[in-house]
Amino acid sequence: MQQYKTVRGYVGKMWLDMIVIDIDKGEDTDAGVLYRSQCFVQKLEEDWKLDRNEIQIFFSGRGYHISFPDIFKFEPSNDLPDEVKATLTKWFPEMDSMPLMKPGLIRVPFSYNTKTKLYKTPLSAVEFYSWTPEQIFEVAGKFGMRKVERDTMSSVPDFSDLKVIKKERRKEAERDEATRIVTCAQTMFDMGAAALEGDRHKILLRLVATWRMRGDSFKSALALARAWNNGSLSDYDLEKQVKYDWDKGYTPGCDDEIRVKFCDPKCIHYKNKNLVTEVMDSKTMEETYRDFVKTDFSKISFDLNEIYNIKSTSGSYRIYPGEVVYFLGETGIGKTALVQNICIKLRRMKILYLSLEVNEKLLFRRFIQIAEGMSKDQVLEHYGNSGESLTEKIDHIQVMTVSPELKSIEQLIKRYNPQLVVIDTTDGISVDKTFTRGTTDTEKIGIGLKEMANRTNIIIFGVHHITKAAALNDKGEAKDLTVHSGKGSSAIEQKSDRMIAIEGSLATNVRLVRSLKTRDDESFAIQVQFNAATNFRMVQL
Repeated sequence: MQQYKTVRGYVGKMWLDMIVIDIDKGEDTDAGVLYRSQCFVQKLEEDWKLDRNEIQIFFSGRGYHISFPDIFKFEPSNDLPDEVKATLTKWFPEMDSMPLMKPGLIRVPFSYNTKTKLYKTPLSAVEFYSWTPEQIFEVAGKFGMRKVERDTMSSVPDFSDLKVIKKERRKEAERDEATRIVTCAQTMFDMGAAALEGDRHKILLRLVATWRMRGDSFKSALALARAWNNGSLSDYDLEKQVKYDWDKGYTPGCDDEIRVKFCDPKCIHYKNKNLVTEVMDSKTMEETYRDFVKTDFSKISFDLNEIYNIKSTSGSYRIYPGEVVYFLGETGIGKTALVQNICIKLRRMKILYLSLEVNEKLLFRRFIQIAEGMSKDQVLEHYGNSGESLTEKIDHIQVMTVSPELKSIEQLIKRYNPQLVVIDTTDGISVDKTFTRGTTDTEKIGIGLKEMANRTNIIIFGVHHITKAAALNDKGEAKDLTVHSGKGSSAIEQKSDRMIAIEGSLATNVRLVRSLKTRDDESFAIQVQFNAATNFRMVQL
């Protein structure tokens, strides 16, 4: 520093005392960056098992800095910046990676941001979760060595096995191993034209299509074709076909009869068969929309007006196949009861209900209470006296109470062929642990359920918890829910087609049901009476 006035170009050994994550505001709102930061701290506690006392939270003057002990146990070395950057960007993609560059800077506590005129200020966990951005700005606008007491005596988890270590360069002799990108084309090329005599022209078309798709020029594609050909075809015939294939522009996908012969599980496209993404022109979109309009949705969709009079000026609030609808609300407010009330009314639809919090006995009793208008004691007495079956009104509903893995839900859909799947609650879904780091469970679930709804063309209901910060303000008063109130990743709000909130006081039986998000319909708000003490029915007021 004395000689060069910068750390740029320094190649000596480096150390790391603690990890600092920068959650940058970017183009987000003040509330948005605060919410993303809260989700990140929750992830540190839930996924990375860090005690809250070990996590230091700072408002940086614009975004938030989250500091915590070195859980990856980085060792001093010349390559430390590369290892830190590779590790943190892999497991924490939501962070701003710019400060991780060798000459990167990050603001120190109590320093002044000349753009926002605010100081980097420490926050307690209570302040971080309960304060509004405006309350944080008020404190950050005053200079002072503000202290936040923390107990740092807790043990620090060891995730050194997840550290991304800089690897030695591969030897030249090892470089002939195929990559994982379009392995079928690599195999075809390596075999050469002579070994593929019967299919040479078909193979060449696939190779040219692959080279063109990845951005090669015609000249480089021709050079590669000559290397593959190695004299098998005359140079005139080879160049003529390469020109024809290039101009034709045909790009066979993963399900192509030739590519299938050389398909390899190592390929990154093997699972989803997504080498070629279909691009639709206006005519194709028009025909698709024409088919949509002509489709009979009476048995595979429903209008919420069938169940509640939501008083929409358009007269409709229809939920279509392919849509994901989340129901948000505080614990005990009646989220499950609302969804059960809707399901019972949809007799024409086959419903698969994944009850991942409530056992099947309690769920069944509540279904009967709602369907028959009976109290808990009446249901117990009826079945205790060997009464007749009462399942006629709920025989369209199938229930599973074992927490499934995210990927296996699609197999259940294919097996039972429902039109509506209810997941109550979404945090009961298991996620493959090899994919949980760096991407939160809720983010995987949010993205996975939306893709699943599109692929299977069904409706998915997700009952989702809200965060503690979303439930109450710093005075202990109930707050209005927003699309940001859901627990975990923002992927839930981003990937949902609709979000419906149920709000109210647990001391009364009146609930407000309102839409927080809808892609194509008007918002609505209705009051219902929730008779939790008797039959769990929700009757519109």
